[in-house]
Amino acid sequence: MAQSLYNIQFKDSNGQTIIYNCLNERFLSIGKYTLETLLNDATEEDLHKLLELNYFMEDEKKQEIIERYKRIKEQKKKFSLVVSVCETCNLACIYCYQASDGQDSLQAAMSPETEEQLLKFITKIIQDYDQLHICWFGGEPLINLNLIKRLTDQIEAAAKLHNCQVTYEMISNGYIFTKELAEYFTKYDFNRVQITFDGDQDVHDQYRITKGRKGTFEKILQNISQICEYINVTIRINVQKNNIQSVKKLLH
Repeated sequence: MAQSLYNIQFKDSNGQTIIYNCLNERFLSIGKYTLETLLNDATEEDLHKLLELNYFMEDEKKQEIIERYKRIKEQKKKFSLVVSVCETCNLACIYCYQASDGQDSLQAAMSPETEEQLLKFITKIIQDYDQLHICWFGGEPLINLNLIKRLTDQIEAAAKLHNCQVTYEMISNGYIFTKELAEYFTKYDFNRVQITFDGDQDVHDQYRITKGRKGTFEKILQNISQICEYINVTIRINVQKNNIQSVKKLLH
């Protein structure tokens, strides 16, 4: 029995050992111990639980995971694709590297040549796979909404021809994601949209601002309250030292 290769071991601010396991996606606090020294004091029941949760792994289990990975890599059932339709954004978040929506909008959008090559690639995927999942990404992808609509129409036509199931999602800042857009996306198998906050309103509005230096929290929250009636919304929260306390207020 050996420690799992999927463990990430670190100390918290109180000096306690924390183990994160990438297979079970859980955190384990083991106090003053490390996984190596824990074995000396662990009961048989403890060891069984650690094995069950993949913190330790026998050779047979390790080989099973390797074989599973090979099967997944070679399978032709589902293909997932992230499509960056533009680098342009309608906000001016103070920490962001992406282009603003101004003179560089055309240069930051997907070119017709790239669009053509992308469609050829997706059409090939549709012929080879049973399922295709597409995540629209940016910048703010809704700035290039016409491209998304154009691609979606062609993708759906090809998928119907080759009997491929296509699902969609989007990563958006939520500022221009209206109820009308949500209704439009329900025409397709649109799983969800991921929208980010940087804390409660006071903190969020210091970071996620418009180009006119105005806060965006209230409008994004209002949009979410409307679009969640039509599609699933996943809330992402950027966490850092300066906003950790405000996250609790945001969740409330």
